[in-house]
Amino acid sequence: MESIGGRSIYGGGGITPDLVVLSDTLTSVERLAVQRLFRSAGEFSTASFNYAVSYVQDHPDVQPGFDLLAADLNRFYRVLIDEHDVTLDESDFATAVRFVTYQLERQISLQAWGEEGAFLHSRGDDRQLNDAIAILKQADTPEALFGLAEAAGSSRAATGVGASASGAPDLN
Repeated sequence: MESIGGRSIYGGGGITPDLVVLSDTLTSVERLAVQRLFRSAGEFSTASFNYAVSYVQDHPDVQPGFDLLAADLNRFYRVLIDEHDVTLDESDFATAVRFVTYQLERQISLQAWGEEGAFLHSRGDDRQLNDAIAILKQADTPEALFGLAEAAGSSRAATGVGASASGAPDLN
């Protein structure tokens, strides 16, 4: 172990963050529904692309930060079933809706504003990035940054707070 600037540096080849922010993940029930949806992954991909192109054409005034409505999601489900012959129970679609919404909104953003727009739209759902930005905005020195990270980590450990269920779900 080596000490640099009052901080312990450990060997072993890995880097341990000062503050661990858990990523948002799908629940086990959501994962099962998404797996059933992905039995038709190619059709889902094609349908979401086509729906996004159509959505942008039908909503030329769509603005960054938009949210899909329940009617939009219902319409997409009908597109999957009627136009792409996807076999998926409505209950599975409803269970996977958080994943589907994220994917559709990202695809719509991609079609409307390109990669940068898709990133900007989905970054609001990235808990790790948002927590990092919030802490960086509060610190004016590296020492203050380390102190904030330590305090945030201690407060989360004391309260048992983990990942929220509001972000960009992954399948892990």
